Amino acid sequence: IIYEHQLQNKFSILSGLQFSSQQFKLAETDSTASNPDKIRLYYFFVPVKVRYDVYKRKNDNYYISSGIVNFIFYNKKQKLENNLKGLSTIDLSEYFDFSVGIERQIKNNFTIQIEPQIRIPVTKNEEFKLYNSCGINIRLNKIL
Repeated sequence: IIYEHQLQNKFSILSGLQFSSQQFKLAETDSTASNPDKIRLYYFFVPVKVRYDVYKRKNDNYYISSGIVNFIFYNKKQKLENNLKGLSTIDLSEYFDFSVGIERQIKNNFTIQIEPQIRIPVTKNEEFKLYNSCGINIRLNKIL
């Protein structure tokens, strides 16, 4: 759920809450272990970003946005070989987020956004190393 509020003609602020889950297999650290560990990460994103509309046409809008994205990680580590109880931790991390995007109106009340982005960690995490990341957000918006 993301909410965007227009501040001025070309500036808006965006915030909300997003959820995601990923599972990773870890490399074996003990040569006698028959199965590797796996980690499932559940995380919430809380973005606080400012958007500047660079160029507007009738149905297209080109923009840049940047801000801070807070991640709340819930880490569930499970040992596969012995079905041991999982270890759970909650971690907080912040990333600086920068993106460039295009928004196109597809119907009267709907737009689609395509937004390549880069995220750079601002805080350090004790449990695992945070890396720079890049990706593409594709979002369908309903205009209220």
